[in-house]
Amino acid sequence: MLGLRQVIGGLVLLTLVTAACSSTSTSTSSGPSTSTQNVAADRALAQAANLKLSDFPSGWSVTSNPESSNGQGVDKSLATCLKTNASAFEQSAPARVSSPEFADTSHNMASSSITYLPSASEAEEGMALFQQPYAAACLQTVVTATVSQVLAHPSNPSDTLPLGMKLGSPTVATLSFPTLGDQSVAYRVTIPITGSVLSLGLYVDLVIAQKGRAIALLTFVGVLNPFDASLEQQLSTLTVGRLADT
Repeated sequence: MLGLRQVIGGLVLLTLVTAACSSTSTSTSSGPSTSTQNVAADRALAQAANLKLSDFPSGWSVTSNPESSNGQGVDKSLATCLKTNASAFEQSAPARVSSPEFADTSHNMASSSITYLPSASEAEEGMALFQQPYAAACLQTVVTATVSQVLAHPSNPSDTLPLGMKLGSPTVATLSFPTLGDQSVAYRVTIPITGSVLSLGLYVDLVIAQKGRAIALLTFVGVLNPFDASLEQQLSTLTVGRLADT
């Protein structure tokens, strides 16, 4: 589905922005961290915890990331809505490591990103942003803008939805999910796709968990139906369980 690749790419971009925010301290009272972080060691820990092909059932494979649109404006919009400084999205966490993207034959996808922060308090501050009552509404606003952007400016002129099909308005809601690590939160992005004889959906689940100094972001994409709940919980529990006690 050519058009869906572009939309998925835009949502992958959004999850990276989300990871940037959840892995950056936003406190205005505690001041900058004075901890000395062993970045190389933390990157090794992150790599060890990330999703691997061996974690998946038979039929899954490593796939390259879909093309994504330019992210200018996405970071600022999300920062403004979450009432934090936009600079939080512009800083690259040195101890952040992302997994490859994995896909099955039905185009369902999964990936993870792990970040170790200098202190547990900084990880807790990042998590707090996405536990605010209006976090889902903020994500919905930015998802809607992201989808509009990638459809209006496809990276390839031929990358369009099939004739007669169109995307509906995205919605974002809190997803019921077992608590992982020290604390966690999950959201589901739902994008309806309608046509004259066919209606389907694109579902993106974001699972964000904190354990000590580490933040884990897992992204699950379901095409036609939501990602399998049992496998989603299994992979999330496995990844967070591999985070080091720090």
